[in-house]
Amino acid sequence: MSIRWTKKDRKTGEETTYTTHEGLVLDGFITRVDRVMSDIYADQYYARVWDPEAGQVRDLLIGSSFELFCGPYGDAEADATPETLAAFKALKEAREKAAREAREERERKAAEAEAKKPGKGRWVRVARGRKYPKGLEGFCFWVGNGRWGQRAGVQVGDEEGEVIWIALSNLEAVPA
Repeated sequence: MSIRWTKKDRKTGEETTYTTHEGLVLDGFITRVDRVMSDIYADQYYARVWDPEAGQVRDLLIGSSFELFCGPYGDAEADATPETLAAFKALKEAREKAAREAREERERKAAEAEAKKPGKGRWVRVARGRKYPKGLEGFCFWVGNGRWGQRAGVQVGDEEGEVIWIALSNLEAVPA
């Protein structure tokens, strides 16, 4: 059985029962507390059904504890067919794969951004500023706070080379 609806005629009081969503109900009875008016909350009863046209899962309202609910009340029972369950499983796997790929892409971009940051123990290049020529490369051996922000100590050339003191924001990391 899928969802069995009972509708009461307001004029005659006669109840009509009909059935819908046969073979598509994944979960028969879900209770949520929803906001039904600006400051009124009510228990709402849903059935989780597979929508084959849209290829996705929908929560279908089948009842409410709110006294002004005027629609038909339903009684749901899970009866999903193997085809429906397979389609639902495929959708779930596709969503999980998309989420995993998005997470891996964010991690890759974060790693790339981190690799571009100058810092202690990295080879750096002067990219901005007026005191030192742009393109000057060296090894950053110190990073600390100065009077106007973060500063860096960079040894230019070989081990006996000149040491320059420069704002960290004027440096960029040299790719390995």
